[in-house]
Amino acid sequence: MLDAVPPYLIENVRPSEHVECARRKDPMEARKISSWDDFSKAIRENAFGDWIYRGVTQKEYIGLIPKIGRPEARAYDLDGMRLEYHIADELDLLEKFKRRAPAYSQYRTLTDLEWLSVAQHHGMPTRLLDWTESPLVAAYFATEQTPHNGGGPACIIALTGLSSVPNQEFEIGIDELCVFHPPHISPRIPAQQGLFTYHSVPNEPPNFPAKAKMQLWEIAREVCGELGFVIDKCGINATSLFPDLDGLARYLGWYYKWYGIRRDNRPVS
Repeated sequence: MLDAVPPYLIENVRPSEHVECARRKDPMEARKISSWDDFSKAIRENAFGDWIYRGVTQKEYIGLIPKIGRPEARAYDLDGMRLEYHIADELDLLEKFKRRAPAYSQYRTLTDLEWLSVAQHHGMPTRLLDWTESPLVAAYFATEQTPHNGGGPACIIALTGLSSVPNQEFEIGIDELCVFHPPHISPRIPAQQGLFTYHSVPNEPPNFPAKAKMQLWEIAREVCGELGFVIDKCGINATSLFPDLDGLARYLGWYYKWYGIRRDNRPVS
């Protein structure tokens, strides 16, 4: 999972299939981000809470369905019907991963959720969804491709009021959305301040606890380029978030593509 697709923050959800899952009984608080000042104000107002953040490249991708539960995770059968999610299939995936992964890694004795986090880390569909504790990291993933993707505003989802998982079994025994802090199985997890939400019913919209609060920060497309440059100067870029040769190469590719535009004082969006 840690190649071209950002591992902990952006997993694009098809708008026609999952936009419903971000709707709640009480309205999501919306905020417009039209400048760095707007962004820094939003960060400051959330500075003393247990907020977690998820960056998405377009507003249509704000669905909170983990990969295992998304329709596009499954193929069509011979009759042209898309295969559906079944928990038995998910358990089968996890058991196969637990049995085969030790041949390729140092992992031996882990809890079910730790195994899920390893599987998620390497790209297997799971019931976990990627978040970060840093709004700057979320902004990086939201804006990295936005200046040239031709879509709508980039977005950051901010969420608070979630409890930690009560245990580390595959089925934790409660149906409310919970937070899971994974072990540092890769330098990229602490670098990105990564964590997961755990979804008991991964193919349905999450059941938020009563105390949960959610915000949607809409980042105007015309400011995404400049925001990306400022975040880079704050030390948030592919080199810091992917601390390996892949991250360095990814950063230098971004630098080559955009810094000439900045140097010439031409528009970046």
